[in-house]
Order: sequence, then structure tokens, then C-alpha cells
Amino acid sequence: MPFEPKEITTEHIKKAIKKIKDNEIDLIQPTRWQVEIDGIKYPPKEVMRYAHEQLNGEKIWNYDGGEPTNKYLKNLGFHISEMGDSVQKSLIEKYKDHLKKNTLSDEIYKWELLGQFKGRPDVNAADFGKEIKEVNYKNLIFHNGIAVRNHIAEAEPEKYRESFKLLFNEEIDLRERIVEFENQILNIYRSMGMPLHHHHDERSVATFLTFHDPDKYALYKSSFYQKYCKLVDIKPKKKGEKYIHYLELIDNFIEDFIERDAELLELVNGQLPPGSFPDHKHKLLAQDILYKMLDQKEQSFTAVIEELKQSMLEDDSVLKDFSFGKVVDNGFSGKKDTYVWLKDSKQIIGHVRAHYEISIRTRNGKKNFYFVDVHFEGSDNSKFRNELESLPDECEWILWRGGESIGSKEGIDPKDGDLIDKLQEQLLYLELNLGDTIREVINNKTNIIISKGPNNVNHPLNQILFGPPGTGKTYSTIETAIKIVNPSFKLENQGRDIIKKEYDRLVLDGQIVFTTFHQSMSYEDFIEGIKPITTSDNEVIYEVTDGLFKRICSKALEKKVKASNFEDTYQKLLNEISDGGNKLVLETMIHAKEFTIYKNSKNNIRFHANTEKAYEGVIRKELLEHYLKTGEALDWPSYVKAIGKYLREKYNYTQSEEVEEKKFVIIIDEINRGNVSQIFGELITLIEEDKRLGKNEALEVFLPYSKKSFGVPQNVYIIGTMNTADRSVEALDTALRRRFDFTELAPNSSLISSLGKSAPDGILNGIDLPALLDKINTRIEKLLDKDHLIGHSFFMQVDSFDKLKGAFQNKIIPLLQEYFYGDFGKIELVLGAGFVREKNTDNVRSIFAKAKYDTSILDDKPIYELVDYTKKVDYVLEIDKVPTKMDFETAIRLLY
Repeated sequence: MPFEPKEITTEHIKKAIKKIKDNEIDLIQPTRWQVEIDGIKYPPKEVMRYAHEQLNGEKIWNYDGGEPTNKYLKNLGFHISEMGDSVQKSLIEKYKDHLKKNTLSDEIYKWELLGQFKGRPDVNAADFGKEIKEVNYKNLIFHNGIAVRNHIAEAEPEKYRESFKLLFNEEIDLRERIVEFENQILNIYRSMGMPLHHHHDERSVATFLTFHDPDKYALYKSSFYQKYCKLVDIKPKKKGEKYIHYLELIDNFIEDFIERDAELLELVNGQLPPGSFPDHKHKLLAQDILYKMLDQKEQSFTAVIEELKQSMLEDDSVLKDFSFGKVVDNGFSGKKDTYVWLKDSKQIIGHVRAHYEISIRTRNGKKNFYFVDVHFEGSDNSKFRNELESLPDECEWILWRGGESIGSKEGIDPKDGDLIDKLQEQLLYLELNLGDTIREVINNKTNIIISKGPNNVNHPLNQILFGPPGTGKTYSTIETAIKIVNPSFKLENQGRDIIKKEYDRLVLDGQIVFTTFHQSMSYEDFIEGIKPITTSDNEVIYEVTDGLFKRICSKALEKKVKASNFEDTYQKLLNEISDGGNKLVLETMIHAKEFTIYKNSKNNIRFHANTEKAYEGVIRKELLEHYLKTGEALDWPSYVKAIGKYLREKYNYTQSEEVEEKKFVIIIDEINRGNVSQIFGELITLIEEDKRLGKNEALEVFLPYSKKSFGVPQNVYIIGTMNTADRSVEALDTALRRRFDFTELAPNSSLISSLGKSAPDGILNGIDLPALLDKINTRIEKLLDKDHLIGHSFFMQVDSFDKLKGAFQNKIIPLLQEYFYGDFGKIELVLGAGFVREKNTDNVRSIFAKAKYDTSILDDKPIYELVDYTKKVDYVLEIDKVPTKMDFETAIRLLY
């Protein structure tokens, strides 16, 4: 029985409002009445539910709303107001108009079915398999769901019975029943060896429950539930919670509008034949209003695809991992294409060469229907026909882009009530029956020639040079990049200025890019993002802009036509349509419209369309050649593509493409200082060698901003550097570690004597610089670890005492302060007593403020400071009981 307010007080209501605010509870929004509390308007029934919880800890969901609740709240001093014109009122008015014009004839079967099968299936029937198969659900369950029902009823009737006993058990929370019922059905179906979707989803569950108890439950589809939520500006719930939310919404709809509309109820009841379900609770009527007014209305292509995306995300098949490309919505006119590409879960089918496509087409006598196809649009699309000898029953070969593609035989009416389900069904059918074969063709077939140049030395595609500061990591990246990009350049015995000049040339040419990662580096900087652009009118617009990694990949993908027989085939075409008045009639590829071509006086092609409007134009030779070599029709695309197809088929136009040997390198300095997972995003997988374009396991992704397919070519090399003193190699992101080759660059003191400015022996005024470096590093490694050593580059340019002093004061000492966090004791252990001295602390008590604290304990506490030898130093150190005036040279000699 509905629950009525009795002992609820103003205090209970205030506590309920506080809980709603504090927990940001998402309330079911009012449709007709609202109560104002503390200046904010709330749905009365929701307030009373949460107030009842404050009364005794129980939240009542079947509170009787309307006048009793409103009256109670008024008596407590709260203001109740009626909302103005609403979308619900508008829906009902349109529905009444529909009934007056069309009657209930096309929907009356619902009332008749419930009148016939109310209370079924009977879970206590002797033969439950027979019992449930006798219930006629018609189209209220998707047809595949009926097929699954029949299959399970025959194979596992008793397990099926137990699942329905659970579903109909009113002592269990509805949310728990739905989840557990779906889990049990899934287990039963899988145990039968069936890998496909069981179709016992919330729509089917709602139908089972409604037939069993139509006074309590209502028929449901996700499609009109989503549309209704959008209409009343309420956020839809996630999978598993939608139906429960839907029941709450239609209860409000019924109470606030339907049961108050006498004309509506009279119209409906007057059209119901004998034996129909009386629908005293109006739940069937509420569903029919939403279905007729929202679901049967033809939607835009974009809206359908958005609904399909959401549905696929909640699917338990492989479709949940499919991704969508850019939606091109030119409506249903047929003048321009309306379509969307889809990419499979393995990111292989989904680019120009092969992709799933949902589009609006006219085919097989169906005008402006939805079709689900697999399209092949690459230059080698004929190979798919050769490899795919036979097609599954529901598919056929269709003419497409100068070749053939695979299309679904059956189109889907845009007004079909099961449009979304059928789109998913056809897409899954293509994937399960053709997906693996198409991926195999893509992975094993290619017509791209990759030329091999001289000195083809194998370098890792992804490598990181790591080591402590000053070991020449950045220096080494320059040489490594040159070796990769220009292996013919001889690095040996070249001066540094010549090497740098070659490096600068390659940077200018775009073959080498240098960047440094840092905490603010983002995916938008590295891959692509939306950036502000200032126009010539000083207006700021926002455009999708390529990041530096995407730019270098795009440059690396540029290819050229190595050879073609265009001149020969074009001349043959001109001979066929020569000045003698010959003409040739062709058809456009998409709409099969005839047009006639001639040769004009400049050896270009003149055409006119054989239609009432008789369009005319000229297709220049260069335009046709550009299309054949690149696939891009710059003008008159319908006619250019048709002529191109004719040249391929009649005169066997061919071309071979060559990816140039050019290699490209991106150098990422301090790679471990950026958030690599965030910066690379989904591309972290694509940089693997076997995932690069052209490899058997090649992958591509749809980029989030441009919505374009993207892959990483094989001729792009990534060189990173990593300072181990900043963060150890072990702490580096695991995803990054396993995709890179690591090369350690350790301090090498011998390079100081062989290549440094103090060469040939590394001795400066009797000070052995290699030995000095080794001594410092031995001590650091003992105190810390080998990741915090100092590199040989600190001494490579030292050829005077002033430069040596500068190296210590500007590089080595600041680095040690960072390593040891200002612990002068440890710094002294590394550099010796000549670099750290005790400060004069006489009269220590006088430096403090007056306080009760006993400062005598600080009398003997020493304070240390680093000696700055770049300034005048008055410092005496006792060495072997001999006072010695200190200077930089003496301090250095004491160091080692």
C-alpha cells in the first residue's frame, strides 16, 4: 500500500534537506509540483522520502504523492507551487492528437497481449520450457532475444526456471534481481557453448516483469528512456540502473499528468477491445506515450550514432571496444554522403584501406535506409575480393570507389523501432564472420615498396641514454641522430663544429626534432590539441593543431609515386575520344548518373552530365593525374573518380609507390621529467616496433581531437635522455621501460685525458683531473649510489685553474648541495676540509632573542659554510699541526 505522511516534522524535513545538500544526492526532478525550502525548490515526494528516513531510518519509495503530500507540507508551513507548461503536457497533447487521427490500432496489441498472458510465465508450471515458449512477446523483446529464449528453454529448462524464480522474487531488491538474473543467464548460455550476446538485457527483463505483473512494472527500451531524460533535463543512469530509474520517472509522469487527464483516459479506454488489459495503473499507457512520441520519431543521423555509441559501450560483446570516427551528417537527401567510420577492437580495421561504415544509402530498392558495410578504399582494394572467396549469407559484394566492398544485404528503416539493436546486430555479424579474415589480409598484403639505402645499420627504434649528470647524454644524442638520419656522414675525426653544422642542417630539413620534457608538457603539445589562433582581424579562433611528434610522423609518411603508366593510359583515352567526334558515356560511381566525355583543343577532358541540368565542365590532365596518384579529387570528384576507374579497368593504369629511405629522429631530453603516460597517451603502444605501420601487428588509433586515424611509421626513431640523479631508471613508468632500449652512459675519466682540453694526459699544473674525478665519484657512490655520480663533461673543457675553479663553484658544489640536501658534513667527506669551514660563532648567546630557553647547550654547536674561492678567502687550516693559508689549489690537492 502507498505510504502516507504521519509523524514527520519540520525538523525531519530540514535534516533531510541537509543530507541531500551535503551528499549532493541526485533527486528525481519534479514534473508538476515543487516545494520551496530555504529558497530552493525540491520535488515534494523526494523530500518526504528522505524525511521519512530521518524519522525511523527507512526510506519509502512508494510514497503517495500529489495532493496528500502537498497538503501535509503546506500544513508544516512550506510553500507548494505548480510548475508551468511542461514537456510532459506537450507529449500528452501530441499523443491525444495522434489517437484522434490514427486511433490506437497499431499499438493495441500490447493491451491484448497483456490481457492474454498476464501473470506468465508460471514458474511452477510442470514444463517450464514449454510454458515460457508459449508466451507471445511479439516485438517487445528483440528478435534475437526470442531466439535465445527458445534455445535455453529447450536445452536448460530447469536452470531457466530458477533464474525466473529469482527475477520474480519481490522479497529481493529489484536492482539485485536484475544483475543476478543477467549473470545467471550469461552462465547458462556460456555453458551451452554459445559465445554471443544472450539478449536478456534490461529491455527483456522489463518485458518479462511486465507480463508477470503489469500493475507494478512497465515495458521499457533504453532508446526512449534516454530521450525522455534529455527532454526533462535529467542525467540518465548507467547500465543496470536504468530500468529502476525509468520506473520512478514514469510513476511521476502518471501521477502528475496521465491520471489527471480525463480526455486522454477516455480516448484510450474507448478504443480498447474486450479482453484487453485494463491498465488501471496506466503504466502501459505511459510507455506507449513515450514510445510513440519519442522513439518512432525519425531522428537525425548524428543522434542515432550517439545513441549507438552509448549502447555499444554497455554491450557485453567485442563491440564495446569499437571506436567511432568523425560523423559526417548531410541528412537523408542523398545529395551528399552521410556516414561514420568505425574501428575494430584490435585497431586494425578502421583506416582508408579497410573500415567498418554505417551510412545512409539507397540500395536494393531501399531508399535512404541505414546500411552497415565494410569498405575498402585503398589502391589495392581488389586484393580483398581475391582473398575473400565467399561471403556469409547476409552480405554481398557492392561496387565501391573503383573496386568492390562488402555490404549488408538488408537495409534498416530509419523509423524502425529496433534501429539501434539492428545496427549493432549487423555490425557484430560482420565482425564475427569477416573480421579475422580482413585483418589477416591487411597484415599480410601490401604493395608499398620500401627502398633500401647504403649503410643500412640497425638502430633501435626507441632508445634511452641514461646516466648521472655530465656524462654527455645530450652530446651523444646528436651523434646518434646523425648516424641514423645520414649514415654516410663520417663522424670519425670530425671537429665538433662540423658535426654540429651537420646536425643543424638535418634539423632545418625537418629530419631531426629536439624537445625537452617537463612537468607542464602535455598530450596536446606532443600529439595534437585545440589551440588558440589569432586571425588577421585580431580575432581568436580555436583550431585542432598537430603536436611535434605527430608532425614528424606525418612528414615521415610522405611518399612519392616511383613510377606510373599515366602518360600512356591518358593518351589511349584521348585516342578513344579523339577530334573525330567520338564520345564516351560513363557513370558516376555512387549514384550511377550518366555523363559524356570529349577531348577539347588543349588535350584536356570536357564533360557534360546527361541530366536535365546538364552540368558541364573541364577536367585538366593534371587534375586527373593528381587523383590517380594520391586518391584526392580536387575538383569535380564524382566525374574524376569515374574516369579514374575507367582508366584502371580499361587501360590497366598502374603505379608503384615508394617510401623514401629518409629517416626521422625525435630527441626527447629529460624524458623522465614528464608524465610519459599522459604525454604519449594511447600512442605508447603504437611506438613498439611490431605495432608500427606496415608491420604484421600494425595498429592505428582515432585521435581524440581531429578524429583521424593515426599510426607511427617505421622510419621514425625516438631517442630519449634520462638523468638518473633526477629519478632512477627503476622508478620509470613500466609501460615506457618495456618499449625502449636502454644504454647507460657512465662517467668515463679516461675521456678527460684523451679528448679533454687538458689532453693528452689530463694533468693541469700537476693536478691529475681523471684521478680527481674518480676520487670524488668513489666517495659519492659510498655515501649515496652510482646514480648520483658526476660526469666527466665537467672537466672536459678545463684547461686553466680559473676554469677548474668555475667548474667546482658553478657545477660540482651546487650539485653536491642538491644530492646531500645541504648536509655540509657529507660534502666535506667528498671534497675535503679545504672546501668546508666552521663559521665564527663567538658570543652565540647574543644573537638570539631574549627567551627562557637555555642557549648554553648551543655554545659548542658548530656552524659550517662552503668556501667560495671565487672571492677573496682569509682561511687558515691546520695541516699536520702546521697552520696553512688556504687557496683553491691547496684545497684541490687536499681533495685527493
